[in-house]
Amino acid sequence: MVLGGGLEHFDMPTEQGNQTILDLARANGYQVVNRLPDPAVAQAASDQTNSRWLGLFASSHLPVKWRGSQDRKAEKPAPSLLNRLNGMIGEVTLPLPMTCEPNPLYAGTPALVELTRFAIDQLKGSEQGFVLVVESASIDKQSHERKACGQIGELEQLDDTVALALEFAAKDADTLVLVTADHGQAAQLVPEQSLFTGFGVPVYSPGYIVRLKTPEGALMAVNYATNDFFVEEHTGVQVPLFANAAGVGAIPTLINQHDLYGIMMTFLGLDH
Repeated sequence: MVLGGGLEHFDMPTEQGNQTILDLARANGYQVVNRLPDPAVAQAASDQTNSRWLGLFASSHLPVKWRGSQDRKAEKPAPSLLNRLNGMIGEVTLPLPMTCEPNPLYAGTPALVELTRFAIDQLKGSEQGFVLVVESASIDKQSHERKACGQIGELEQLDDTVALALEFAAKDADTLVLVTADHGQAAQLVPEQSLFTGFGVPVYSPGYIVRLKTPEGALMAVNYATNDFFVEEHTGVQVPLFANAAGVGAIPTLINQHDLYGIMMTFLGLDH
């Protein structure tokens, strides 16, 4: 089962050239859809196809849920000429604050939690159990583009999806839920105003900045500073790994990323 975007990569000829990849998928028993079917219809189809689904809901990446007001993204602070000559004096104008707003392109896009619920409903009857991998991929993509609101909206989608996974796992003590990342990204929360500005020194964060109005009425600053190119890069920070109760005793405090494979294989009883 594969659910997500990327239709343009499937609606093209195979190497033989006599059919598209979509045609090949259908010939191999896949139900190819561009919208989530009714649960009852989906279950009946899964009974016949052994849960083979190819759901493609956008030509390229799925649209993100949120965007910056007027589609703004991070911008550079603007130091005065005097400050450029001497960083201890002069003035620095920070980017104007922004808010997050719904992305109009997202309308009609199935939410990540909906895709996950569909996948669980089709897989949960398996006597052998199942492995389901879910990625809120545009948390990363939006950071490359310095779009804090896009990141936050996709993080909210991940949060909703994790809640659904934990709800399912609570009904079955043998369900392991792991939540992690494959690398760090450029986005970093920094002081909205440097502590040195209180001493009259116009210090500011390098790179690109988003000053975001929070629901509580405060300002949150997000800094992007891995480079000065048109896209940001990954970072080498340690990333967290979370697990539900089924992971207690199975996961050390600190692991190498490739150790995840062994943890999952052991839990599934496939490491013999």
